[in-house]
Amino acid sequence: MNTPVEVIEGEYPLRVEEQALRPGSGGRGAHRGGLGFRRAYRVLDEGVTLTSMLERRIVPPYGLAGGEAGSPFRVRLNPGRAGEREIRGKETIELADGDLVVIETSGGGGYGAPGGPHPAPADPGEGNSE
Repeated sequence: MNTPVEVIEGEYPLRVEEQALRPGSGGRGAHRGGLGFRRAYRVLDEGVTLTSMLERRIVPPYGLAGGEAGSPFRVRLNPGRAGEREIRGKETIELADGDLVVIETSGGGGYGAPGGPHPAPADPGEGNSE
C-alpha cells in the first residue's frame, strides 16, 4: 500500500479515487492508537484479478495497559452498490470494469485506560544487567 498513486495508475488499469486517513480507526486510550488509512481503486478494464493476503481482519490490533483495540483491516467490493460484499483475508477474485475496491487498513491499539490516569512511563534502565 506504499506504492505511489502515479505508479499504480501508470502501470495498471486502475484509478485511485480516494486516499485518506481512516477516521476513528485508532483504539481509544490515554494515548489513542494511530489511524489507519483508506484507499479506493476503480477498475478501468476487464480481466483484473485481485488477491488479498492480509492479517488483522478478524482480530484487531490490541490495546495495551487498558487501551482499546484499533479497527480491523477491511476490504470491500462496490460499497453502497448492488453486489456489495466484504473480501476475505485470503481470497482471489476476478473484478469487472467499473468495480470499486475500498481498502481500509487497521488502526493501532490505544495505550492506557481511556479517560484514566496516564500510565507511568517504563523505567529506561529496566532489564539492563550492568
